[in-house]
Amino acid sequence: MDRFLYSVDETSARFISVRSDSIEMQLIRATLGQIESSQQTLPQSEIDKNVKMALSRGFQEVSESDFLKAQATVEQEFRELIVDRPYENTKLVAWEELAKNNRDYFSNNPAEYLSPQLQNFCVCDEHYHSESSLSLGFDSMGPSAQTSRRNLIFSNGLTIDGDLDAGELTTELPLFLLVKGDLKVRNVMLSGWAEVVVTGDLIVTGDLLGFDGESGGRLKVYGNLSANNVVGGMMYHMEIDGEVHGKVYWLDNDEPLLEGATIVPFELTQEEFRNRPVSIPVLDKGYFGDSNWATGEEVITYHFESSQSFAVLRKGEGPA
Repeated sequence: MDRFLYSVDETSARFISVRSDSIEMQLIRATLGQIESSQQTLPQSEIDKNVKMALSRGFQEVSESDFLKAQATVEQEFRELIVDRPYENTKLVAWEELAKNNRDYFSNNPAEYLSPQLQNFCVCDEHYHSESSLSLGFDSMGPSAQTSRRNLIFSNGLTIDGDLDAGELTTELPLFLLVKGDLKVRNVMLSGWAEVVVTGDLIVTGDLLGFDGESGGRLKVYGNLSANNVVGGMMYHMEIDGEVHGKVYWLDNDEPLLEGATIVPFELTQEEFRNRPVSIPVLDKGYFGDSNWATGEEVITYHFESSQSFAVLRKGEGPA
């Protein structure tokens, strides 16, 4: 007697057809704007073991008609899931149409690092006003190409009532944000392979942080930068053509890229931490204590963890 089993989660589904002499398994998965389907046929000797395993993992056993209906339904739902939706009042444009007028702004080349289906950009020709934070990120297991989180061009300035948050330490693919004109924002969190270019002024009412940019992260501002505090280091590149208004701090595990930076230690002893000369929330709460018992006596040191500093701003613990 033939048996039919299946299991579905948010972005993948597995279907098992058990025949008299074999077992057929199909995987349907939505990832990066595509539907992928793979099949495998196993011999009779594998039937009982795989059926038992499937049932123990929550597979449903159904009739053949319900099985076929589930396959069709899942594929339709996944096709809807992978639709790449741009922000309101923006449009999706292929990089090859944008490259001539925009290639020189970026140090990373989208055509070199992104596969063809990931080279669309979310483009806004008018001044764009976001009433909430704007997050940049890349989820390699995500169902859609997520262009509105990775590749953006604002051709007439950008105002963000919340934060510009590229603090996910993304290193697997580059993120691109180009603002032609001024960018006005509360806080800015930059990390990993996030490349942000502003042709006008970058006006930050709170703090700007940039860390962990070894993979190619970069902030380029053609105008002036203003912020309460600018904190950098750990190989995140910052290049400001105009003036920098605000206090600048730089971790001592990297050469400062902005003039007049106050150098702050990446590692502190317990005594140094208690008497640290610089005290602002994004630095104070960025350190974590590390206990070492190897010598038979507890030795506590403090190391800077950039993700903790990003969390400070996300929680609203920095300046308003």
